[in-house]
Amino acid sequence: MYVLDTRSLIEIRGSLLVTLPISWVRHNALTKGQRVDVALDDNGRLVITPIEKEQKTAAGSVPASPIPARGAHQTPLGADVNGT
Repeated sequence: MYVLDTRSLIEIRGSLLVTLPISWVRHNALTKGQRVDVALDDNGRLVITPIEKEQKTAAGSVPASPIPARGAHQTPLGADVNGT
């Protein structure tokens, strides 16, 4: 597992938030308001995955080109940075 950074939780109106590393955001061409999947893996870690953007056509919605695969796309949050 590759750890990009260590982040602190932020509390806003009773909710806990974590910011995403800007290098990961830029690599995935994410913008404000874009949606991501948040999943729980078998080890209890959160995994954030960009959702493909959809292009509107006369026939309806069609998925855009998939986001290029790369090892850091699914970044487990809450990963143990101390290796224990």
